[in-house]
Amino acid sequence: MKKIQLRLVTIADPIKLPGLLVKYPVEIDLQQGRYIVDAKSLMGIYALDLLSPIDFIIHSDDDIIIDNIIEDIKDWIVTETSIEEVGDMKVGDKVKILASADKYTNDVKIPDRLKGATDEIMQISKDGKSVLLKGIYSWVWVTDVVKIADAVVGGFKVGDKVKILASAAKYVTGEAIPDRLKGATDEIMQISKDGKSVLLKGIYSWVWATDVEKIADVVVSGFKIGDKVKILASAAKYVTGEAIPDRLKGATDEIMQFSKDGKSVLLKGIYSWVWLTDIVKA
Repeated sequence: MKKIQLRLVTIADPIKLPGLLVKYPVEIDLQQGRYIVDAKSLMGIYALDLLSPIDFIIHSDDDIIIDNIIEDIKDWIVTETSIEEVGDMKVGDKVKILASADKYTNDVKIPDRLKGATDEIMQISKDGKSVLLKGIYSWVWVTDVVKIADAVVGGFKVGDKVKILASAAKYVTGEAIPDRLKGATDEIMQISKDGKSVLLKGIYSWVWATDVEKIADVVVSGFKIGDKVKILASAAKYVTGEAIPDRLKGATDEIMQFSKDGKSVLLKGIYSWVWLTDIVKA
């Protein structure tokens, strides 16, 4: 086995990584804290804090395969670390992009619709000159954001637990909202500048503020969102029917969302639905 640290740098990197690894006939995992995902799974990769260091684990003792993999991923191998605080801002702070902001750090223009919207600092660059914002998943200059108190818009704030109403019809983008998502618990990740819509963390989609309802922490069979859990050794299949790999059983994960019927949970680390009867609190 070989373990090294990676940092994915651009928006395209999570897509490129599994494409490079799929040709290798060995299991490769990504681990961040207590979360473990399949490095060849795009959905699993997106469940991680992508621009923070990630442990890259190759389950093989074949030196040739290991060397070839390392050559393929050499541009992402960590050589530096980020910092946790700069000025009066720190990771986790709520901020908004100033109206005067012009471009992201990669020189792409910042859309006007994002200016003034509430977001959260996910990471601070080592030189302290830029921050990664969680909601838009983009790097902006520190001079282009301002720290704010928890903004309450229409009775909602970032981090609130909500559920989509049964009467909700369409996302902000116009697509129909599936019935299976109505009534399910989710979390507000970002609030639009005009306060009319919210970005939900679990489904990563914008919905109208009038189509969600704030709820207290929901407890289902003793579990609630944010609880640390592990998959039982006896667990056989995901809700979708695929077999659960043995390497994931016993690993600590976090509940991200409950299904509408309360029979299954979405786990953050593996970004997959498992039956409530197949997990136990860690």
